[in-house]
Amino acid sequence: MSNDAGLTPAAAEEFAAVAAGDGWVVQPDDVRRHVIACAGAPACASALLSTRQLAPAIAQAAKPLLDGSITIHVSGCAKGCAHPGAAALTLVGPDRLVLQGRAFDAPQGRISPANLLAGLERLQTEVLQSRTEDSAEMPCAQMLSRLGARRLIELLGGEIAHG
Repeated sequence: MSNDAGLTPAAAEEFAAVAAGDGWVVQPDDVRRHVIACAGAPACASALLSTRQLAPAIAQAAKPLLDGSITIHVSGCAKGCAHPGAAALTLVGPDRLVLQGRAFDAPQGRISPANLLAGLERLQTEVLQSRTEDSAEMPCAQMLSRLGARRLIELLGGEIAHG
């Protein structure tokens, strides 16, 4: 384990074990690194979504999709404080879904957090079934792009946004 904190190796290992026990991300392959969440409700007065409770559930549900090529952003409001950049999927409280964009972009769909969690399993199934010999090693981001916005929203259990 790399140690720039001035801890002895034994102390660093102990610190990492305590942090992992408290739910912190301490391993570089932890899929939660690919799900970014703001403080959310009730910590932020602007938030319309409890992002900190939802993000770990999304990471678990999306685990097979989180190959490092995509980021999922869970934002309590359209300010996008935690992640000003674009993400493959952005859930903006309470129910806006932005694909390949930022929290403040116009949503392509609407989806409840519960439908998103359930829909991630359908999306995984679709991605796995659509893999061919030619696309076996294709990053998930490319697979999602091939599906297109309408199909992606449909698989997730959302509704296409109108105007």
